[in-house]
Amino acid sequence: AIQRNPVHATAWNNRGAILRNRARLEEAVDCFSQAIAQAPALVPALLNRGAVFGILNRNQAAAEDFRQVLAIEPENSTALGGLAAAALPLCDWATVERLKPQLMVRAVQDDGGISPFLMTQIFDDPALLHDCAPPFLKRLAPLSSQPRPPPRPADGRIRLAYVSADFHTHATAHLIADLIERHDRGRFAVIGISYGAPDGGDLQARLQRGFDRFLDVR
Repeated sequence: AIQRNPVHATAWNNRGAILRNRARLEEAVDCFSQAIAQAPALVPALLNRGAVFGILNRNQAAAEDFRQVLAIEPENSTALGGLAAAALPLCDWATVERLKPQLMVRAVQDDGGISPFLMTQIFDDPALLHDCAPPFLKRLAPLSSQPRPPPRPADGRIRLAYVSADFHTHATAHLIADLIERHDRGRFAVIGISYGAPDGGDLQARLQRGFDRFLDVR
């Protein structure tokens, strides 16, 4: 599509999204920038570029993109959360304080565009942190209209799956390795589902041994 029409902003944005999913982040930024050059008010491209800037720890640039989205769509909750997330590592406390009233309302009432993980970095109200999780989860993993429980394995054990990107040399792994090993294997089948990069370290090997099954789903 880009070969046929080099100024096709949506095609540039879509290409950037594919590159982001393949962890080719600098190339993704270039594509999003091409899209924005062709259509400066293209909100999906601004959101995408801001998100990748955040991953790259280029938080000032991320904040600028999210501010631009809010100038176009003041009610965009993804941009609101993105701006708050960029302001934190910049120690831009004035922006964080200014956004707090909107975050308190929108994280609970909106479409799940504001991460509850972000909210834990700004607020310590247990009720608020509880109430902001369901909208985010509904957007992240919508339930079918008729959810059914999974079938019980033939051996009668309950299957537990731990899903993480941190089954390697990481603080989370240090904290949970003993927990995984202590499950009652007569009652539970314990599965590790990893979407993080392997590092070949001793801690990762210990975790892999600790699970009944270990699946790399990258």
